[in-house]
Amino acid sequence: MQQTTIDLRGRWHRILGGDCANAYPARLEFHEATYAGTKDATTQGFIVWDAGGYRVETESVMMIQTATDEQHHYRYRLDGNRLTFVDDAGCAFAYERDEPVAR
Repeated sequence: MQQTTIDLRGRWHRILGGDCANAYPARLEFHEATYAGTKDATTQGFIVWDAGGYRVETESVMMIQTATDEQHHYRYRLDGNRLTFVDDAGCAFAYERDEPVAR
């Protein structure tokens, strides 16, 4: 399977999502092949994405290694500086990029 060239590197903060989104980090930082998630210490407990690897598989599917080291596929959409995910349960949540990608 050929990977796409979508560049997610940088820092992101969650801007949209209902109660179901609390299972996902308030802040994300993507590196070339790894990510780190940070929870909001005042409102969140366990988060599904803490740190691990990720792989952009297509223009709409991404594999993310979860806190239990499982590899799950998520639908996603990148629109400018907004990154929206939908998990298998239908939970939709979005992040906004904090900083532009250095080229």
